[in-house]
Amino acid sequence: MISLLFYIKSPMCIHIILLRRFFYVAWVEKYCDIMLRLAIFETQKNFVRIYFMKLFLIPSLALVLFSCVCTSCTNATSSEVPEEKVKSSAEPVEIEVSVLTNGSFSKQVISNGKLYPARRAVLHFQGAGQLAELDVANGQLVKKGELIAALDQSLLKLRLEQAQAVVAKAMIEMQDNLLSAGVSELRDTIKLSKEKFENIKSRSGYTQAKLSLKQARQELAQSVLVAPFSGVVANLEKQQYDMVSGSDKFCTLLDDRHFRVEFSLLEMELSSARAGHQVKVSPFSMPDVELDAKITEVNPVVDKHGLVKVWAEIELPQDVRLFEGQNARVTLQQSVVNQWVVPKEAVVLRSNQEVVFMYEDGLAKWYYVNILHENEHYYAIKGRDEGLREGMQVIVANNMNLAHDARVKMIEHR
Repeated sequence: MISLLFYIKSPMCIHIILLRRFFYVAWVEKYCDIMLRLAIFETQKNFVRIYFMKLFLIPSLALVLFSCVCTSCTNATSSEVPEEKVKSSAEPVEIEVSVLTNGSFSKQVISNGKLYPARRAVLHFQGAGQLAELDVANGQLVKKGELIAALDQSLLKLRLEQAQAVVAKAMIEMQDNLLSAGVSELRDTIKLSKEKFENIKSRSGYTQAKLSLKQARQELAQSVLVAPFSGVVANLEKQQYDMVSGSDKFCTLLDDRHFRVEFSLLEMELSSARAGHQVKVSPFSMPDVELDAKITEVNPVVDKHGLVKVWAEIELPQDVRLFEGQNARVTLQQSVVNQWVVPKEAVVLRSNQEVVFMYEDGLAKWYYVNILHENEHYYAIKGRDEGLREGMQVIVANNMNLAHDARVKMIEHR
């Protein structure tokens, strides 16, 4: 029926009927048959298109309409019950509380630092030679003035003896010159002018001989390496009978009883760092050790990273041994007065905002807060309104999933 309707209303069909009416000849008849078939084919194509549109379009529109209805219902349901106003209808949640206090808060600033000995000396020989004696090893403790190592001294002792012989010969030559000047003994040289006496010593070679003797003694003394202060030996790489030159670093001596820590602070944290302030130092490799230290230096320059270097001297107990380059945690403490103080467990997040829950008449009431300071166990907070009062009971346990006005039951602190 639909096909017939399209055929009657087709412009091509009307064109064929007109040709047959007014120009009825053989070639016109043939032309009209061809055009009529084309018109029927076009009508069938339109029918197929309408059929498939009915087959797919109507179910698709129905599915979209159903989805929109479901979404609007869901939104309406969720908007009716805001998250923060949900009240639990289950049994009361067992909680623990702590009393809200207002007072002094021990603010902490924590930084990472490195440990260095207060005194450090790189030792080396002044001359070259073979290492004849080595009395220490890495990690060995030595006292001030104790022998560390010595070079072969046979040649140096020979030079010393030669210098002494030259001095003796020059002394005889000088005495002969003094007799010629009318002076029989050295104590009578006061009769001579200072200039004449110096001239006699120079002509006899006595002055040069004494300088050579002094140099020989100094070279012999420099062949021995002793500790300039008490400490521990480090970075020793030579062995006995090795050849040593004056440019070689022989070993390092560290003062193991006096250490200091070097650390950095942000420029906004400088209020906690003043010369004389006390800090706590805990080496990472010794988590149970906490050492007292006192700030001695603050570098008055902020580097390109916004950091300032600080040094503190450590009070080292006798039973604690540190190593150069150890990493440590440095804790600076500063007292801040008139602060609301709560345990860290009391502060939770709701919609990315910090809140604390208070126990009031069997219900959990939340209060929006801001964290001002912190230390290892506590926060110093500030309420966003005037609702905080001293003595309020702060919920510190089982508060992670609480809602506003949730029913709660206070239990004894375990």
